[in-house]
Amino acid sequence: MSPSKTPPLQIILSCQPCISGNPKNPITGGTDTSSVTVEWAISKLVKQPQFLRKATEELDRVIARDRWVEEKDIPQLPYINLIAKETMRLHHVATLLAPHYSIEDCNVAGYDIPKGTTVFLNTWGIARDLNLWVELKCLTRKVQERDRCKGTTF
Repeated sequence: MSPSKTPPLQIILSCQPCISGNPKNPITGGTDTSSVTVEWAISKLVKQPQFLRKATEELDRVIARDRWVEEKDIPQLPYINLIAKETMRLHHVATLLAPHYSIEDCNVAGYDIPKGTTVFLNTWGIARDLNLWVELKCLTRKVQERDRCKGTTF
């Protein structure tokens, strides 16, 4: 097809259902996931005002109201950091991680996994596993006991 007869990109994509929408995924994927996570955090804080008050007090103490939060302030905002971690734990960007492949035969929790098997990790299930998490409700015990949560621990 000559350049003058090439249909617009929109028409080409609509004729190819297997790739329709894929070009916009890298663009919208990064912004959509971040904004949805922030929405979840705000939603949970609005429903539980005691945590919103504590977060506001921490921001007022560290930042005051005369400037925006900057990256250098993050280490001084452990409560806000913990709220972010709890939100990301309970409201994952994706419920399944990208596929992994077993590089050798193995046994996991009594299940035989042959070499070359495609494995999907269910992060939604892990985040709500009663064997791993005592409290599954958003912003409960983990936020109240923030001094125990250091580094990447939730």
